[in-house]
Amino acid sequence: MIDIQEYITSQFPGKRFNSAGNLHANCPFHDDATKSFSINRKGMFICGSTKCGVRGNFAYFYKLSENITWKQVQDALKIVAPKDNLDMATLFDREDLAREQIVNSWPPNTEPLGDLDYFEHRGFSSQEVDSLSAKFGLRYGVEGYHEGVDIEATIVVPVYDTQGTYRTFQVRYLDPARQARWKNPLNSPLQDLLYGGWCVPTGENTVWVVEGASDTWNLARFGYTAVGLFTKEATCAQMTDLYAMGTQMGLHFIVCLDGDAHSQHKTHGKDYCAKMHAELRAYGLPSSIIYLDAHEDPGSLSEQRVQALYAEAVR
Repeated sequence: MIDIQEYITSQFPGKRFNSAGNLHANCPFHDDATKSFSINRKGMFICGSTKCGVRGNFAYFYKLSENITWKQVQDALKIVAPKDNLDMATLFDREDLAREQIVNSWPPNTEPLGDLDYFEHRGFSSQEVDSLSAKFGLRYGVEGYHEGVDIEATIVVPVYDTQGTYRTFQVRYLDPARQARWKNPLNSPLQDLLYGGWCVPTGENTVWVVEGASDTWNLARFGYTAVGLFTKEATCAQMTDLYAMGTQMGLHFIVCLDGDAHSQHKTHGKDYCAKMHAELRAYGLPSSIIYLDAHEDPGSLSEQRVQALYAEAVR
């Protein structure tokens, strides 16, 4: 496992983090004589020069520094075995145990995605599936149970923290007869993470806030960056990460939850879209909001529909 702070300081000999947790230096990615580069202890970085302007998180910094592919980044930052094998009794007995220590090991019986009806029915081309697989590390679950999850005939989805370190996984069942579509391991730290947050942004200043992984995939194939909450509401840990990314990278967030996040709950005074939007604004983060129709979700939108919604949100 790569120690993030040690790696960062190794790239800047003689430099140290200041009391605010930031390191300032000449930008390593362009000819910089004005020390326009800043990176914090978690690896979120930005170059303030108009000649460069590169920004991102540790995974992106590592990729640029090593000049490697996203697959090589994922392999380098992935934890193969759990830091702490926990059962429920252990979790409740150890009150001092931070959830950030929980790591679900990676399922062993996986293989490349190949051609799946799941993506074909949603209009994904083979090239788009290959691109998504490379960017997000998607695999096909062959057989067996792992961490209490049946992975047979599933899309196995790795989930990293915003530093780009593997933490857990979830699976998307492909059998339409199964009642549950998604499954997470026991004690998964999923709701403390932002799906796709490890590769935000790669040149895009606007980030969509959506509910799930499939929403993120669909927007990504149209060239839009998104992070998934895995639910309709952000946890404190997720809001902390959104705040860190938003302030460090200068992001504008677009809240675009499933249509039922407001249509089915608004009559009861619960508008999850407005709630998320208000929370981002309360954190001082620039934010817009998109209301989808009741039957819509970001994972099923066409490219034309996405473009129209985006134009409306940022105008």
